[in-house]
Amino acid sequence: MSKSTVVIDAAGVASEDEFWERYISATQPVAAGYFGCNLNAFWDAVEGGGPGYPGEVNLHFINVSAMETFPHGKVFLKAFRQIASESKFTKVTWED
Repeated sequence: MSKSTVVIDAAGVASEDEFWERYISATQPVAAGYFGCNLNAFWDAVEGGGPGYPGEVNLHFINVSAMETFPHGKVFLKAFRQIASESKFTKVTWED
């Protein structure tokens, strides 16, 4: 049986906080209240099943180039793409 895919749309996000709000809203993750809402916490969630773990799903982010517009967005986006490409436990894909 294949996993379902959760789509997270980053169009119009203006900050990292808004990005994480969209992630939480779309995935309804395990222990959302304890999720650190940062890239380290995201790695722990998708690779280790920690707080913020989206469950047995694939994650597909669209319009990720929008993340370049918020403060330190280019650095954030580069790190996000690296996590997505290295994640093995949870499949994470993206489209600009």
